[in-house]
Amino acid sequence: MLGKDFKTVPEKDSFNKNTDNYSLALLIFCLLTGAHPFSCTELSDDGQYVQDKNIKKGVCVYFKETYPSDAQIGIPLYSSGIGWLPDEIQDLFYRAFVLGFKEPSKRPTPEEWYYTLKAQEKSFRRCSANKNHVYPRTSSYCPWCDTEVRFKTRKKTVPNIAS
Repeated sequence: MLGKDFKTVPEKDSFNKNTDNYSLALLIFCLLTGAHPFSCTELSDDGQYVQDKNIKKGVCVYFKETYPSDAQIGIPLYSSGIGWLPDEIQDLFYRAFVLGFKEPSKRPTPEEWYYTLKAQEKSFRRCSANKNHVYPRTSSYCPWCDTEVRFKTRKKTVPNIAS
């Protein structure tokens, strides 16, 4: 989960509580958004923002302060993004991937994740269009339905070069 190999872990020389906290945050991020936090869509072809490089540089497209303002990147089409998540969860991701990049001890602990997610549990509702989708009651739309629409629309506009 850390990358294609363990050399891409921010603190690659050792595994400890902080790297475990990083891994847990990464797994939770993938489960809640459908994407790796360091994956992005490049709008240019320079290959500067690939996942392994992003991990090493701390470039996380979900947090603008982690990359230059002129970077031509966006969230992957298959990602729901994080804007729909409650602030408390977004804050934990910020600590894990932004603050924790420079200071690994700032990453949230498993206990923080548990209590934050548990507190949010009752604030989620099921989507009326797809019972497999859940999202916060405070959100005005289902982020999963939105992601599916964006992904299907984009797939139709990409030419099939295999045929």
